[in-house]
Amino acid sequence: MNCFEFRRLCLSVPASTNPDYIAHAEECNECRNYAGGILRMDASLVDALNVPIPDDLVARLKLRTVIDSEQARRSYRIRFAMAASVVLAVAVGLLGYRTWSIDQDYQRLTEAVVRHIEHEHQVLELTTADAPNQLANMFVNYGAEKASAIGAVKFTKLCPVMGKQAIHAVLTTPSGPVTLIFVPGMDVPDVHDARRDGLSNHVVPMGGGALILTGESATSFDEITNQVQHAVEWEI
Repeated sequence: MNCFEFRRLCLSVPASTNPDYIAHAEECNECRNYAGGILRMDASLVDALNVPIPDDLVARLKLRTVIDSEQARRSYRIRFAMAASVVLAVAVGLLGYRTWSIDQDYQRLTEAVVRHIEHEHQVLELTTADAPNQLANMFVNYGAEKASAIGAVKFTKLCPVMGKQAIHAVLTTPSGPVTLIFVPGMDVPDVHDARRDGLSNHVVPMGGGALILTGESATSFDEITNQVQHAVEWEI
């Protein structure tokens, strides 16, 4: 056995009992020292790995698992709470923006109506022939299935309001004249009341448009709204 063969065997089986291996070790000092070094290194590795196992090792591992699991759940709850907070903040922001946007729409509508009434204030004193039936016909022309006359109406005409051809009527009430404006195609989500420039405004969604009542007093608004809703029937 030569030195190369000896050292290759020594790396795999340093304590080999092969006769040629033993004979070469007795004859070659360098290979004998090499084998001794390998044996000492193996012994050191055995000592390093020979670590006593604590009696409570299993309990410690279980405790560590529980702690890691709890920390993971806590971390998940924190991340979930943060994500929920972000979603809630966005939702509140969108809701706030939507509310603000709707309020702005109502404000623009009532401003336009008040400006129109101020521009045509003279019609409050005018009277048109057969105004109740004229108003009923106007509602039918704007999509109502049928409409009956409203007796308190004394004046009607068509006027441009917010870029649309709107119905403009004046009704006589015990608390003074009330202007009725119907803007077709003006989508309003709900009833809205506002006071602007000394005039009360009552906005009601009706027939795919917006019915606006305007006057110095709002006393008769509910009664007029009920009269119009009963007199005008819209296609469903």
